[in-house]
Amino acid sequence: MRRFKGFGSLLIVCAIGVFGCGDDNNDPPPTAPDGSDQIVLTLANFGEASPSHYALWANGSGGAELLLRFSVVDDAPIGLDGEPASATDQSRALAGSSGFTITLEDDTTLSAPAGPALVAGTLSDLSAILTVENGGALGVDLTGAAGSMLLDAPTTTDPHDCERGIWFTDGAGAPSLALPTLSSGWRYESWVIDRTSDMVYSTGRFAGATGMDSDGAGSTSGDEQAGYNFPGQDFAVEAGGIPPLDLDNGLFGVSITVEPDPDNSPDPFSFTILGRNVATGTVEFDFSNLPPLVEGSGAFYEAWVAYDDDSLLTLGAFYWTGMRMIDPATGKDILGLPARCSMEGASGVRVSVEREGDDDPRPSGSFILAGDLQVGSVALSHKHKDAFGDSIGPPWISYILEGATTIDTSDFESGIWFYVVDEFGDSLSTLNLPPAPSGWVYQGWIDVGGIDGWISLGTFANSLGADSDSSGPWAADSIEYLPAFPGQDFIAGDGARNLVDGSTEAVVTIEPADDHAPDDPFIELYRDRINTRNRNETQDMDGILDLLPVSPTTFDATRVYALQSNGDRLPQATVHIAR
Repeated sequence: MRRFKGFGSLLIVCAIGVFGCGDDNNDPPPTAPDGSDQIVLTLANFGEASPSHYALWANGSGGAELLLRFSVVDDAPIGLDGEPASATDQSRALAGSSGFTITLEDDTTLSAPAGPALVAGTLSDLSAILTVENGGALGVDLTGAAGSMLLDAPTTTDPHDCERGIWFTDGAGAPSLALPTLSSGWRYESWVIDRTSDMVYSTGRFAGATGMDSDGAGSTSGDEQAGYNFPGQDFAVEAGGIPPLDLDNGLFGVSITVEPDPDNSPDPFSFTILGRNVATGTVEFDFSNLPPLVEGSGAFYEAWVAYDDDSLLTLGAFYWTGMRMIDPATGKDILGLPARCSMEGASGVRVSVEREGDDDPRPSGSFILAGDLQVGSVALSHKHKDAFGDSIGPPWISYILEGATTIDTSDFESGIWFYVVDEFGDSLSTLNLPPAPSGWVYQGWIDVGGIDGWISLGTFANSLGADSDSSGPWAADSIEYLPAFPGQDFIAGDGARNLVDGSTEAVVTIEPADDHAPDDPFIELYRDRINTRNRNETQDMDGILDLLPVSPTTFDATRVYALQSNGDRLPQATVHIAR
């Protein structure tokens, strides 16, 4: 587990105090502040060297002469005593000097370079531009460094674990990095960065794009299969205090640095050549008629990626206000959900209703939307077989007014039931509904408005049987046999009422089987204002099925991501002889 400081910060840094700084406007280089002949050093894109330090050397026929040891703190060269870097007499640099080199050093007692050279340049007309590609330094052109990364976890057998690993291959047996060979004293190293905690994890050091890196698949890899024969690492299991990582959740970055070899620091060196945030794109929804679920409602929505083997992986949870998606963790508006790498090879997407406070990572089974994946899109609908399917569809259903729990036929306007007695004396359902889809139940209601609002008639999964509360709490129960159909009487006690009052409406809804709000309707399917009818005369309820939820959904999911080059921000220095 590694922590870094200033990782990836590539800022213009120049010497202050007794050193002057040139600018970017082609102004003449500054003279030494005290008017003496001194060296003016300008640095660009140099980061901290701790615990090592930098050393500036003048190169001549007699070898290298040490001019200055320094570190870079707060964007300025600082002497190793913590004070502004002291002046250097230019005559020492001019005495047979042909150029300058900046090396990375560990030992402050040596009078000759021992560490690797970072930048170097040739003296011409009292100035030298020190670059990485100079033959006296790394000697390679890194401006063209390029590549991509693959999200995959080859050391596990779970095909859905792609977010657990980062590898520098195209996944088809070819390398994905284009990197020049570094000179002696330098190696590449790749890192995974947790943007939320600033923790960084090395995935290993390597000399080139092919072959495993220094630690193979890493201590956090699984042991079920071998890793790729390319640099990279799996973070599939906990090891050494490093937890399994979910790399495609939008909170991680990846970088490739150039590191001294050997390296006495566990932290990344400030020489970053490639990197990017692991942002997998966004699954964008366009919901229509989706019932609102907000914080405090008792439930939230969760989207899932479905596979042909019937397995499901979550895309994430969200609230829906009726107009906006809200992240339950932050309370902030979101445009969609991360398009996870695991969407590649998936067969579809589902959206379920989940109860708040439910710690079960599995879906509830109450899928309200589903759809099959196309290229970059999916049409989510309640009509999909993995949502409501064909369970909803009859254009109308019927009910009767009947006091089913009393022999007093005058009470028929105080009961509502979903059956009818035919001319042969047989009782028949008037619902014409197929069994409720898995994870859902139907529920009958009367909407009386005002203070009383909605009154449940009970839930039922099948129209050929009694509902959950039988004849209800206000039934007369003065007959021996009750109808084996959904319905309810309002005859006895403080719940007695005449349903034909001109304002009461009959409603049938569909509800999650594990209902988060049993006293409130979820999705209305049928509604009708109750009118005067003869006893046992059917009254139709028109369906409002064109107002059920749908959502066209788009996404851009991939497992291979191009790395961004820092080739225009490589370390560079200028040495000018001030006269």
